[in-house]
Amino acid sequence: MITLGNAILYATIVVSAIALIGLLLKEFRRGEVFTKLVTPAILLSAGLLTFSYLLLTYYFAVSDFSYEYVWQYSSTDLPLEYKLSGTWAGQPGTYLLWVLVIFLSSAWLAITTKHSTPLARRTQIITLIIGIYFIVLTLIQTPFKSIYELSNIAEMIASGDLPANFVPAEGNGLNVQLMTFWNIVHPPLIFIGYAVMTIPFAAAIVYLITKEEGWEELGRQWARFTWLFLGMGIAVGGVWAYLILGWGGFWAWDPVETASFIPWLTLTGFLHAAALHRKNKKTFAIAAPMLAAVSFILVIYAAIVVRSGIFNSVHAFGEASTGTLLLIFIAVITLVSLGLGIRRYFEKIENQEEDRGFWNKTNIFYVTLLVFVVLAFVSFWGITFPVFIQLTQ
Repeated sequence: MITLGNAILYATIVVSAIALIGLLLKEFRRGEVFTKLVTPAILLSAGLLTFSYLLLTYYFAVSDFSYEYVWQYSSTDLPLEYKLSGTWAGQPGTYLLWVLVIFLSSAWLAITTKHSTPLARRTQIITLIIGIYFIVLTLIQTPFKSIYELSNIAEMIASGDLPANFVPAEGNGLNVQLMTFWNIVHPPLIFIGYAVMTIPFAAAIVYLITKEEGWEELGRQWARFTWLFLGMGIAVGGVWAYLILGWGGFWAWDPVETASFIPWLTLTGFLHAAALHRKNKKTFAIAAPMLAAVSFILVIYAAIVVRSGIFNSVHAFGEASTGTLLLIFIAVITLVSLGLGIRRYFEKIENQEEDRGFWNKTNIFYVTLLVFVVLAFVSFWGITFPVFIQLTQ
């Protein structure tokens, strides 16, 4: 059953695919008609996704329980602000929020760069590929699923136990721990940070492939934005844990909260490396883009921690039907990033300067990066190793 919300998502795939084709044709200097449609198609895609999110928000506001997601996370007696926060209370809604921000970022990239350089166009190509993939994930676990698609409801309607136009009079409501101001603020901060990291990753991959300079300048503000939003999200999450969840502290090394902290650490390392790379393009020419790539990979890993159902956490959504697709995605981007990084290393793009002893600015920065990487690895291993042991037993 194709609902209006799902139809909009399908339409977005088509429109964004037109933009992607136009950019690819531009790379081969063909299809002038398609290339003229690129920016309008990207803006239309962002507009369609904005409308779809507003539509979901409307369904929550009016308590339209003909949609399973609304029925599951809302009720008529909820205050309006908690109804609206229900849009990101479950996995389907967070996917929609995530992909919306990806395409809003893509639209801003199109407007500000006008795709006037090969770097901007190629960064946009990778961004659109990731965005389309996330639309597919959203459709698989859609927030616009009708209750009539539920097998028990369909069977009862077919048998005459329920009228054909049956709509539940009441919903399940929101988990009491989510009925707080902190749930209104915390999830959007985290998922906006996750989504915006797509641009620095795409720019870094383009640089690793083509050696095009300017990638750091293109991705810098996006990386800072991600760092800021993830940092605020982590801080707000700590306050939430202290005031509401009763952990007795701001931090408990819970797998989900730690999974958000890990990319923040590597992103901090990236911002340090990028600062020096900005002044001398030969410095951190491999480390900087690889840290950007690793930060995005760890963002996807954080999504797997939340959605896999195998990590024991009070934050986890439970097992998701998209878990396997996320594993495939993280495997692909990890192999691509690692392969490109190794290739660049053996090409020896970092011209070695004369040995000036250990205590020089570059080496001190390397030590700084090593600290962040080690902290990230220890945190990663701390939440991953128990699961690894559990799966191999």
